[in-house]
Amino acid sequence: MHKTNTAAIYAICGKQFEKFSGISVSDLSEMIESWRLHLERNKAPATVQLRVRGLKSCLFPKIPGGAEVNHKSKDPLTKEELKVLYYWLTHGDNKMLRFSLILRFLIQTGTRKAEAVGLKWKDLRPLGDHYYRVTIIGKGNITRTVPVGSGIVLAIRDVLWGNKETQDDFVLRGVVGLRMSSTRVSQLFNGTGARSAKEAETTAYMNQAKELGLIPRGKYITPHSTRVTAIHLLERAGMGRLSIEEFVGHSVSPADKAYGYRGDSDTIIADTLDSAFQE
Repeated sequence: MHKTNTAAIYAICGKQFEKFSGISVSDLSEMIESWRLHLERNKAPATVQLRVRGLKSCLFPKIPGGAEVNHKSKDPLTKEELKVLYYWLTHGDNKMLRFSLILRFLIQTGTRKAEAVGLKWKDLRPLGDHYYRVTIIGKGNITRTVPVGSGIVLAIRDVLWGNKETQDDFVLRGVVGLRMSSTRVSQLFNGTGARSAKEAETTAYMNQAKELGLIPRGKYITPHSTRVTAIHLLERAGMGRLSIEEFVGHSVSPADKAYGYRGDSDTIIADTLDSAFQE
């Protein structure tokens, strides 16, 4: 079935549900998410938690090749939420500090988590005194380069590597010195892939932030949300649409480049995203 038709069917079903139940689809999604978090906090058996996740997947499925029906999973963090969240993370323990750098790196590079965990130090090259140019291999092995402020690069080098990295080491490093995996990144965000409810509870920093009221409970923040956040911050700063699409690795047609392209300076993009983390 064509993805557009699938989206239309889900939209119709959602409206019918709301009409006969009096409950909005978004409220139902939040109720199920709250139920899932409650089960995790009370250390329910893993099989029970998996069934709840399965229920949510069935009710709010992804459309192959298209957007998710449950758009809450792609909510961006606002600049104000990001500053509060980042302050909390950087004033916590060493593990929280490490996660804050991963969060910041994902947003400032606009990378997908699979792209970020595959980056090596040789993919980062100085661009003057205040920036680095990051070479990213994206979907379809298409290469793009993005600018990033030197502050986040130097912080990762210091905190994650103790300034002992080599050019062939991966940029994002786990606590035990191993390469950070995509699964581990998801686990740090919302507990996905955790081996136990306790592990999910202690490492899912976005869930903890919701419990503390730092970000709204209705926001389901995943690693992909960092790309949406980067787009949101650049749009708010007035960056050109095509410049943003190039930055996050979306294709830009030759016609757009010829007739509708407004190229923003690399350093302006880097400075805009870097400023989101300044107090």
